[in-house]
Amino acid sequence: MAKPIILFFRKVKFIIKYLFLTLAIILLITWGHGKLGNSAISPVFASTPPEELEIQANSITNEGHQQLALGENEEALKSWEEAMKLYEELGNKEGVIGSIVNQSIALQALGQYRRACQVLLPAVDIDSQENICDASSEVDKNSQEQCQDKINEKDNSCANEGDKNIPGQSPNLISAIALRTFGDALRNIGNLDLSMEALEISLKIAQEYKSDVDISAALLSLGNTERGLYKREVDRYNRSNSSKYKNEAKNNAEQALDYYREVSNYSGNKITQIQAKINRLSLLLEFDKWLNEEKPNREAEALVPEIESEITSLPESVITVYTKLNFAEILSLFSKKYEAIQYANDALQQGQKLNNKRAEAYAIGTIGGLYEEMNDLSEAQKLTEKASTIAKSILAYDITYQWEWQLGRIYRKQGNIEGAIAVYDAAVKDLQIVRQDLLSINIEEQFSFRDNVEPVYREFVDLLLGKDGTSQPSQDNLKRAIEAIDSLQVAELENFLGCNLLLKAQRDREIYVDPKAAFIYAILLEDRLEVIFQLPEQPLINHKTFIDQIVVKNTLSEMLKFIVSGKGGETKQTSKEVYKWLLQPLEKYLEQSDTIETLVFVLDGDLRNIPMSVLYDEENNEYLIQKKYALVLLPSSKLFDLQPLARGGELLGAGISESIQVGDRNFHKINVTNELQTIQNTVSSSQILQNSEFTRINLQQKLASGDFSLIHLATHGNFSSDPEETYILIHGAENNKGELLRAKDLNNLLRSTNEQFAQPIELLVLSACKTAEGDDRATLGLAGLAVRSGVRSTVATLWQVNDESTVKLMENFYKNLSDGVPKGEALHLAQQSLLDEAKYRTPDYWAAYILVGNWL
Repeated sequence: MAKPIILFFRKVKFIIKYLFLTLAIILLITWGHGKLGNSAISPVFASTPPEELEIQANSITNEGHQQLALGENEEALKSWEEAMKLYEELGNKEGVIGSIVNQSIALQALGQYRRACQVLLPAVDIDSQENICDASSEVDKNSQEQCQDKINEKDNSCANEGDKNIPGQSPNLISAIALRTFGDALRNIGNLDLSMEALEISLKIAQEYKSDVDISAALLSLGNTERGLYKREVDRYNRSNSSKYKNEAKNNAEQALDYYREVSNYSGNKITQIQAKINRLSLLLEFDKWLNEEKPNREAEALVPEIESEITSLPESVITVYTKLNFAEILSLFSKKYEAIQYANDALQQGQKLNNKRAEAYAIGTIGGLYEEMNDLSEAQKLTEKASTIAKSILAYDITYQWEWQLGRIYRKQGNIEGAIAVYDAAVKDLQIVRQDLLSINIEEQFSFRDNVEPVYREFVDLLLGKDGTSQPSQDNLKRAIEAIDSLQVAELENFLGCNLLLKAQRDREIYVDPKAAFIYAILLEDRLEVIFQLPEQPLINHKTFIDQIVVKNTLSEMLKFIVSGKGGETKQTSKEVYKWLLQPLEKYLEQSDTIETLVFVLDGDLRNIPMSVLYDEENNEYLIQKKYALVLLPSSKLFDLQPLARGGELLGAGISESIQVGDRNFHKINVTNELQTIQNTVSSSQILQNSEFTRINLQQKLASGDFSLIHLATHGNFSSDPEETYILIHGAENNKGELLRAKDLNNLLRSTNEQFAQPIELLVLSACKTAEGDDRATLGLAGLAVRSGVRSTVATLWQVNDESTVKLMENFYKNLSDGVPKGEALHLAQQSLLDEAKYRTPDYWAAYILVGNWL
């Protein structure tokens, strides 16, 4: 069951009455679909005496506290916005800053994390023009450094108590609260490193003033951010299997636990103490599970009775509801199902007493999930249906999708397949609404994608396609399966990029589909490989290969090693198996349709790491590249404009042939001089930047000054599922020093060029790149670059290729383009030409090149 994401905010207990003074609250992070209030605040009139305005402002502020405690987040936000206007009219800077902090807390409760960050910028003296509050993968280095400087200014002023910028008050405790709230907001948008910096300074200021409440609150927030760092490193380790990330994850987890433990040393408020213990308990269990620890965790076991003795004395509030639900789910991990149900029922009764429909829906669904775990499917069904109905009635899609997903699992276990399909369909639609609203702004979602998002889509596809294999799924179910897997591909890319993708190219693909192209969707499920084949104006065709997912992964991994190492015989032995899975069942349909010129692959999972050109047809003794079809990859058929494109245009080429160093990384020399010279001789209109000319500023200026339709970059590059490890090498300002131009920065350069000129860049070629070794989702880096940059087509290498063969292939490729051959076919012919030469016959020379995007 998808677990609620609980964030605890703290009681601020000191002289400044304008800040959040009520019981510190635990806010369920939501996506802002709760009820809207109808009450309005009276307008402020200039004739109102200041004393009355002050009373009115304080009253409205307190009303906001009460609303937030009841989970009425929209109403609280409105109250504090109105209070801020009154404080501004009074010239009360103290009240304004307090109102800003309160607004940020309410916005975080609504799941509007970016806005919560932005609203705080004046309170921490950061220019609102900076993009520091964008999703973490979009924040540029300069903005990060400038923001760090501003935060450090707060730290440097800590000891100077005489420096007053608010009349009658030292700024430091206000700064501590503002920085702590800012750190929480930064964590939620994924900017974990800057979050740590803000929180560390907040803690330092609180320690200067010996404020136990603020010290314990800062420690709790620091623990939460360290936990975010732990999740980030676990995610990186899971993708790359690198011991470096595993060690860093261990360090982050231990540090987070230390912060949680340290909270107990201070006399902060009760809710902070309990939250630290609950977070500590859940992290201990999570950490042990990740390390595959089988022995009981004594520290975790000892925490349970401590929390039980303290949690019962919490006052009735929506905060307590979510605290008990969170604890109930943890108890279920100890196999204490009945105790868990008791706490969840207590939470339900409080939610009903408070008339908070959102809390009620979550409580009922949680109880339903506990009954599902106990295999009491009848009771689980009844409760989950009720929870889903309540959540729908208040448009709480973030809750609704979870209970629809839960209900789908229950129906499936009961054998009600049609019912399961219906609710899974609803869950996918609601999940897409949720992700459109606040995709990847919540750091928790980024790192739980494989647990809480991906399974919904895959289980839905599994149901639609059926397991029995005795009959073809209906055309409607096949179309829905394609739509679902396409949506998953988009969601995965969005999760990787840390942003909502603007689907400018998304149109009704059936209108613009190339009549000479066949689409092949390969879907990797737990127990089988599903292939859906789409020919123009023909019914969809489905083929199943029942094979364990692990066998597929191992075969593909072994195959890739053989290809890169130049072992032609071994490559054929493994690639013929993959050919049988993907293409052999479709041969007869292709033969019946002699108009097909292009095979468009929408691949899934580890299949994306393998060039389709190398699949071996044993019967005809030929690789797929030797057949008549151009081969194309689409990360998702939704993300590209597939219309025919204009021909011609100017080319900008750039490359580095020297050996060069970036930090502790050494990049060996590659012979790109001949490659760039050959391209310049082949393309009639071109400009070249090489070695010291190929700097960030020169590239930016060239792109801004010319309407280039072709960009060719011959330099070291890396594709990774970690956005920070997806980059190309450029020359730095110093001799023999390089710089890594990361994907987000290259994307920004290319995207701004596309926006500046009438015609978008048609083709980006990256001729010396590779995918990160051991990273099973490394091609996400390539797909993300291809999609986010706005370039219509990208040609790239999956591993570094022999310099001499690259020159030959690129010469043929650009010659074909100059002759008016479509891009997909131009690459196809160039690869065939290389393969025909005896010295380049093995796939390591010609198979690395792939085309992503528009092939026309």
